[in-house]
Amino acid sequence: MNVESATPLATGSGTLCDDERAAAAQRIAHRRHRAFWIYAGALGAANALVVAFWVVLATVGRLDVVTISIWPGQPPLPKGFFWPIIPIAVCGYLVFMSARRAYPSDGYPDDVLDEEVARYRASHSSGGDNPIPAKSSTNNGRHAPAARPAPSTRRAPPEPRSAGVGSRSTWGSTSPSTPFWSRPGRWVEVDSSGRCS
Repeated sequence: MNVESATPLATGSGTLCDDERAAAAQRIAHRRHRAFWIYAGALGAANALVVAFWVVLATVGRLDVVTISIWPGQPPLPKGFFWPIIPIAVCGYLVFMSARRAYPSDGYPDDVLDEEVARYRASHSSGGDNPIPAKSSTNNGRHAPAARPAPSTRRAPPEPRSAGVGSRSTWGSTSPSTPFWSRPGRWVEVDSSGRCS
């Protein structure tokens, strides 16, 4: 679909065509889906640790170590109660609410799409009038990845220091003639026969 045949949609910052809105929805969906699965995995791992802790306590017969009360001043739950169900239920509710945000049933709201298009235009403002990059046939219809900045200049790693002929040092020393108190780091020199000097 080219930009001329797209139906422009009026917004506060100008007009958005269907291609811009679709690209913005894809970027938002990609970010939110990735964040959702990271979040769900972290909560799942945390709940697995809580259950493993409970299993260890149950195995050694020390479930009385952890006492849980629902309200302050109330008697604690019974000794054999599977109390990890409480954090599992809380985390399940949080994952459910995050899933509704990451996978909305009626699409993303217009204001969220407008913000994403504005953010995209601001980050790609040097590119001329059309903020949507042309689709290439070689990239299977996908947008080409952004060019990476040139790598920063790095210093070369330091050359290994030698302790001299016939001996070696376990930690950098400058030379055998340098006094030990002025050599950097801790070191032990070993001569060719294996004796410390």
